[in-house]
Amino acid sequence: MSDMTDMLEDEMIDPVTGEIIDQKDLAERLLAQAKEQGVSLVGPGGLLNQLTKNVLETALNAELTEYLGHEHGETPLGSNMRNGPRTKTVLTVESGRFRSRSRGTVTGRSSR
Repeated sequence: MSDMTDMLEDEMIDPVTGEIIDQKDLAERLLAQAKEQGVSLVGPGGLLNQLTKNVLETALNAELTEYLGHEHGETPLGSNMRNGPRTKTVLTVESGRFRSRSRGTVTGRSSR
C-alpha cells in the first residue's frame, strides 16, 4: 500500500469516466461551492469537518467490507457479519469534533 504523499503525486483516475481527476481543481470547486452556500472552511459543520467525516466513514466501511469478505447487504461468507452502525465522536486537530457512524460485527472481533 502506498502512502498519501505518493497517491497525491500520482494521477487519480475516475473509475466511471476513466478521466484523470484534477485534485487541485476539485479542491477549488469544493471551496467555491462552500463559499457560495455560506459554509465555513473549519469548525463544526465546516467543509474540512464534513470531508474528514465522509472520508473516514468511507474508509472504515471499505475496510470492514474487506475484513468480512462481502458488501453490506450481501450474504455473509462466515459467522462474522455486520450488525448495524455505531456512532462515535472523533476529535481531530484540523477539523474539530464530529460524530461518525461505522458498522460493527456480530462476533465483536472487529474494533470498527
